[in-house]
Amino acid sequence: IASLLNIPVHVVEMEHKDPNDCLVEGGEAEFVSAVVNAKTHSPGGITHIRDVMEEALERVEWGVPFPWDSLTAKTYGMRPGDGYYIGAGVKCGKSEWLNELAIHLVKSGHTPFLIKGEEVVKLTARKLAGKLAGKIYHRPDIEVDEVEAREMLEKLDKNIILYDRDNDLDWESIKAAIRHAVIVEGSKFIFLDPIVCLTDGMEASEANTFLQKFSREIDQMAKDLGFTYFVFTHLNAPRTGQPHERGGKVQSLQFTGSRSMMRATTYMIGIERNKDPELDEVEQNTSYFVLLEDRNNGNTCRFPVYYDKDTGSYLEPRNGF
Repeated sequence: IASLLNIPVHVVEMEHKDPNDCLVEGGEAEFVSAVVNAKTHSPGGITHIRDVMEEALERVEWGVPFPWDSLTAKTYGMRPGDGYYIGAGVKCGKSEWLNELAIHLVKSGHTPFLIKGEEVVKLTARKLAGKLAGKIYHRPDIEVDEVEAREMLEKLDKNIILYDRDNDLDWESIKAAIRHAVIVEGSKFIFLDPIVCLTDGMEASEANTFLQKFSREIDQMAKDLGFTYFVFTHLNAPRTGQPHERGGKVQSLQFTGSRSMMRATTYMIGIERNKDPELDEVEQNTSYFVLLEDRNNGNTCRFPVYYDKDTGSYLEPRNGF
């Protein structure tokens, strides 16, 4: 009724059902107070500065730092509710980006939740254990101390959660797993790699509709539950110029479902790498991280990251190559 009237309307709210109950049950003072303090009705969404004054005055704090100082400097760290969309060409560094950040979070006392739709969990576990040890555990040409490997896996068991891809890879199942990981397991960092694992078998139009729904829902979940999320995707091939596998520049419009995710996520990051076998090994194993979109501050940056084949580290070179 209030929404139909073209005049200011005050709404009386009281614990009793109606004024008569107030009278019968001795709530006359409650009724008078409710009428005197009746609030002006307003539709949902109307907010005044006074309503958020204290929150707005809170100092903006730095978030959890990345293992890459250049990215921390431009994003001010990872904050609850923020989303990151990471894209790269085929075998250009997405998995190493994820693994490096996951182990960095573990070392910092956090419990990341990893949903890898294209990798069996035992391989993920072995790769992460190697990265924790600063060694390579997942290649057959490298001798591995199995006692040490077991020790690393036991450490990870307390600080990392994995999603078995043999379970349902549909959004409703994964959404339930995310809620459990955050609420029950205490995880505040969620990784989904790649997003196409949720759209396999869909027609293009159906996939696009789904991605719009997905991007809205995961972003709202992050804000409601207070976690940071990372979604990984392959890139559509450049219309002109070099392919991504030969060092082609990454652009936001090349991301799968880019329009939906661009609107929903806070940051979009591309990984550029030239895998030309004629290059020397250092160049082949050097990637460039590119901050493409920053909804909060409009920052951009591009910096090198080197993959060390001996230790498995994927970090910024500090003293040259």
